[in-house]
Amino acid sequence: MKKNFKRCSWCLDDPILIDYHDNEWGKKIIDDNKLFERMTLEVFQAGLSWKIILLKREALRRAFSQFDIDKVSKYNEKKIEKLLQDKNIIRNKRKIMATVYNAKSIKQIQKEFGSFYNFIQNLDISNNTVKELKKYFKFMGNETVKCFLMGCGRVEPEHDKHCFLYNKR
Repeated sequence: MKKNFKRCSWCLDDPILIDYHDNEWGKKIIDDNKLFERMTLEVFQAGLSWKIILLKREALRRAFSQFDIDKVSKYNEKKIEKLLQDKNIIRNKRKIMATVYNAKSIKQIQKEFGSFYNFIQNLDISNNTVKELKKYFKFMGNETVKCFLMGCGRVEPEHDKHCFLYNKR
C-alpha cells in the first residue's frame, strides 16, 4: 500500500479496497482463467459492494475450482446444488448458473478466437460492447461489462481526478 497518496473516493481508507485499487484494478490481464475470474467477480458483485466480493474471493476461488474454465464448464446440477448450500459464497442461483454458462461460452470463444484474451482484445470498444458480450455471456449488463473491461485493463479505469493513478496508464 502506497502511503500519502490520494486515491479514488471509493477506497474509503479501507486497506482491502486500497490494496485492490493500487495493485489490481485496471492492470492488464492476459490469462484466460484470470479473465474468467475477473468476469465472475463482476457478475457476483452486481447489487453488492466490491468489498463483499473481495472478502469472499478466496471462497469463490475454492467454490469455482480456482476459476479453471475447463472444470467449471463441466459443473452439473449436483455441483450447482452443492454451491447453493455453501455458506461461504454468495448463494445466488442466477449468478452461479451464469458462471457455469459463461465458462462454457469461453470454451467456444477459445475455439473461435484462440483465447478469451484475444476475444477481449478484439472487441470494438467504441461500438456496442455490451451487445457483443451479451451474445456470449449471461448476467452481463451495462455496468457489469464496463466494470469488467476496466478491471481487466482492457479500457482505462475511471480514477478520480485527484487519484495518483489518474491517467497513469
